[in-house]
Formats: sequence, C-alpha cells, structure tokens
Amino acid sequence: MEKQPQQAASLRKRMIAVSREAKNESELIPLEYISENTPADFAVKSKRKQLEKAEKRIQELDRLFVRTYEDNVAGKLSDERFAAMSQGYEEEQQSMKEAAEVLRQEIEVQEEQNQNLDLFIERVRKYMTLDELTSYVAHELIKAIYVGAPDKSSGKRRQSIYIQYDLIGFIPLDELMKQQTA
Repeated sequence: MEKQPQQAASLRKRMIAVSREAKNESELIPLEYISENTPADFAVKSKRKQLEKAEKRIQELDRLFVRTYEDNVAGKLSDERFAAMSQGYEEEQQSMKEAAEVLRQEIEVQEEQNQNLDLFIERVRKYMTLDELTSYVAHELIKAIYVGAPDKSSGKRRQSIYIQYDLIGFIPLDELMKQQTA
C-alpha cells in the first residue's frame, strides 16, 4: 500500500518539472528526456532486473530439483535428505514465483502511470499557446474539481480547491508553489 503514494509523488514531481512556468513549448523540458531519465523509469528498470533475477532463480531451482531427484534415484542421496531438499526447493520456488508476480504487477502499474503522464504532457503541449481557457480544453485536461467547505476562522473566508487532472490525478498546490519559488 505504501508504494502507491511513492509512485504518485514521483509522477507529481515529473509533471511539475515539465509544467513549470513555461510560456511556450520551447521552454518545456523535451519529452524524450523526461521519459528516459525520471526516478520512476529508474524504478521500473530496477524492478525489471529484480524480476529477471527471480525468473532465473526459478529456472535454477527446477534444474536443482531434477538433479536432486536423479541423485536420489542413483542412490547418491538418501530418501530423507531428498525429501528435505526438495521441500526447501519447492518453498523457495513458490516464494520466488509470488515475488515475480508482484514485480510484474508493479512494473505494469508504473508503466501505465508513465504512459498516462506522457499523454497528459502531450495534451499540455498542444495548448501551450492558448490565451484563454475554454471549456473544451478544461474538459480535456481536468477530470474533476473539488471545492472544500469555507473556513472563516481566520477572519477571512478561505476555501480549498483541489484539481484532479485527467490521467495523472492531483498535483498539490504547495508543490507547484515550491517549484515556482525555487
């Protein structure tokens, strides 16, 4: 469960880096650079390597089990020792299969998020020269807008507004403000 906020934070940082106060498309970071050099992409590469190691180990365990069986049949290994070793191999193989499946799912989720972000960036690029936000553009870029209840405790009326962008979700306003002042 803790992985989803990390992935979302990575996507937010990536989007913020792209959408920083750009006045025209030439000020945007090239999409190719962003797509290949983000922490999210490094995480996918790392998970792919872990998955590859897990799959190699699963195959190695299959070979070890066959070799152990052959040693048992040839009389080189006692039945008790064979049972203990094969049980250990089977348990390790099962845990490796489960870990590999989890890694496959995580890679799939991360790649989908990366693809969604790339699509969103392309949409943003398409509208960089607009002087006015039209309802069509708003519908293409924004999934939902949530307005919080008014707060008058400070003497002034304040209301929170949360914008859920299409394909990428929420980008907290405080993160955008940090990027502008940095």
